[in-house]
Amino acid sequence: KLVGYNTDCLGATDALLEKTGIKDKDVVILGSGGAARAIGFGIVSEGGRLTISGVLKDEGENLAKDLGVNYYHLSEFRNIDCRILINATPVGMTPDTEAMPVQSEDLSKDMVVMDIVYNPIKTRLLKEAEDIGCITVDGASMFVYQGAAQFEMWTGTKAPVDIMRSTVLNVLRKGAL
Repeated sequence: KLVGYNTDCLGATDALLEKTGIKDKDVVILGSGGAARAIGFGIVSEGGRLTISGVLKDEGENLAKDLGVNYYHLSEFRNIDCRILINATPVGMTPDTEAMPVQSEDLSKDMVVMDIVYNPIKTRLLKEAEDIGCITVDGASMFVYQGAAQFEMWTGTKAPVDIMRSTVLNVLRKGAL
């Protein structure tokens, strides 16, 4: 008997929960692909008030419908209540590291900003968010918690998250991934 799992959901929610609560918070996910779907499911399961935002209207509306939440085009981002912002797009990933999915002026210091991109570890979005005082969550944290979930599923034992984090960050800093 085969059983399949997707650890995007656990990886993202565990990384967020390390820095902030999710329940009853206004969460916006940028993007509507597979990672956004899994993360969105996790946010809704944790009691967050989710909104999907992006540029692919049909895909975004379908995801929002499946999750029972609202969809807004990215151009309307400034009009959406947001306490946790999650970039689930490849915008800002190597080699286009200067790109951002939203403008700096769209961020506010009381936001938690997560970027699931892990190459580079600190995207321009995260740098800009830190500069104004936001709490940030990098994609490497999600990556580590995904690996931890996989380790625990395979072995039935608690994952050594600190060792895993140190190893992943060392490899990413060397540019090996």
